[in-house]
Amino acid sequence: MPDRCHINAVLQARKTNYHLTGNGHCVVFLHGYMEDHQIWLPVTGMINGYSVLLPDLPGSGKEFLPENTDAIEFMADVVHELVLHLGFERYSVVGNSMGGYVAFRMIKKYRGFIDKVVLLSTNPFPDAGKDRRRRLREIALLKSGRKDLIFKFFINSLEDRFKELYTSMAEKIPSENLISLQTGMMNRPDNTDMFLDPPVPVYYMSGEEDILIPVKRIKELLNRSPGITSVKEAQATHFLVVEKPEIAGKFIVDSLKQNLHFNL
Repeated sequence: MPDRCHINAVLQARKTNYHLTGNGHCVVFLHGYMEDHQIWLPVTGMINGYSVLLPDLPGSGKEFLPENTDAIEFMADVVHELVLHLGFERYSVVGNSMGGYVAFRMIKKYRGFIDKVVLLSTNPFPDAGKDRRRRLREIALLKSGRKDLIFKFFINSLEDRFKELYTSMAEKIPSENLISLQTGMMNRPDNTDMFLDPPVPVYYMSGEEDILIPVKRIKELLNRSPGITSVKEAQATHFLVVEKPEIAGKFIVDSLKQNLHFNL
C-alpha cells in the first residue's frame, strides 16, 4: 500500500508546472534553491536530440510542498512520477545546487530508471558546522516573519545582471516553503558514496570561486573517484549556470553524448 507521502507525490506530479521540448531520450533539469526552471532556458537551447524536461520543483514559486515531510525526498518522488506520467521509461538527470541533492536521492531510489547524472555547483556532504548554523538562522528569521531580510540579503549578494531574474523567481516563494526547503537541505544524508562508487555514470562541474560549497573537500573526494568525470571552471561562482550558460551547456551536452560505462 503506497504511503501518504507517495500518494501526494503522484498527485503533485500530475499538476506540476513544467516545460517539455524536443524528442528523444528524456533529460530532466533540476534547479536550485530560490530558483525555478528559468535558469535553464539559456542552457537548454543548446540541447538537441533529447526530450528536455524542465519542472518547477515543489516549493519553488507557489508549487505545493507538504509540511512535515522530507522535502528532498518529496521532490525526488514528484520528479520521478512526472517523468513516468509523461510516458518516459528511462531518463537522465541534470541537477544544479539543491537540484543536485534531489538528484542524489533519485539515484538511490530510482537507479534502475536513470542512465546518467550531470551535477553542477552541488556537493555530496551533509550539512555541518557553519552551514548548519546558517540554515538554522534563516529558518528562525523565516518563522519570525522576516523573509524580507533574507530576500534582501540574497538579492544583494548577486551581480546586478542577475538581480531581476532572481527577484522574479524568489520573491513569490512563501516563507513556509522556504522553511521546508532549508530543513530538507539541512537534514539531507551523506552522499559521498555517490562519488566514491557511483551506481550510474556521474559528471561533475563547479566554479573555482564557489564559496557556498566545500571546494577543497570535493576536490580531495574527486581525486579518489576515478569513476567520475569532473571539470572546474575558472572565474565562476555558485551561480555558474547563469554566469556562463554556454560553458555549462557545452559540459552538459558533452556529458550526455558520452557512451561511458564504468566498471561498476
